[in-house]
Amino acid sequence: NIYFCLFITLIMVYILIRLVNRQHDEVLELLEQVKKDQEMISDSLSEKEVLLAEIQHRVKNNLAVIIGLLNMQKDQARNEETKNSLEEARNRVLSIAMVHESLYRKKDLSRIELKSYLQLLCKEIISGHPLHDKVKLESDLEDLEADITRAIPIGLIVNECITNALKHAFSDAIHRPRILISLHNNFGMVSIKIADNGNGFDPNKT
Repeated sequence: NIYFCLFITLIMVYILIRLVNRQHDEVLELLEQVKKDQEMISDSLSEKEVLLAEIQHRVKNNLAVIIGLLNMQKDQARNEETKNSLEEARNRVLSIAMVHESLYRKKDLSRIELKSYLQLLCKEIISGHPLHDKVKLESDLEDLEADITRAIPIGLIVNECITNALKHAFSDAIHRPRILISLHNNFGMVSIKIADNGNGFDPNKT
């Protein structure tokens, strides 16, 4: 009986060891497959990131060509109203082009830093205006990010506000003209404010 029990015990131990080894081999195979899958996913993501970066680069270059054509048309225009219209169109395209340029320069191709984007955009718009050497830009911008679907409309809205301020707010009577732009996150709601120290307008006039 003792030998029989010992024999059965040895058989059970042997079977248990075989089962453990088999499970160990299956786990190793599974880990190896997971590793291969992760490598394939990583390679696929890297390839998509490269392609997306190339798309952003090409879009940026195409928009730069459009901006150059608008600048050329503006220089050739004789009518002042036509020049102003071309300048406004150029600034609108510029606000979009700068989004793609900012995305192309970042590792994260899905989000843009609003602070640096708005600062550069406002300075670029003001630099192309006759009052560029007189208008002072003051900014109070929080470090916030946005995806491309929100960044482009924000840029277009800011462009219109800055352009309108330069066009209508300031006269010769304004001493030290200033434009202020602020960007803050107030309890989950992003707030953008643009103000100037210009003449204002008469609310009674339409």
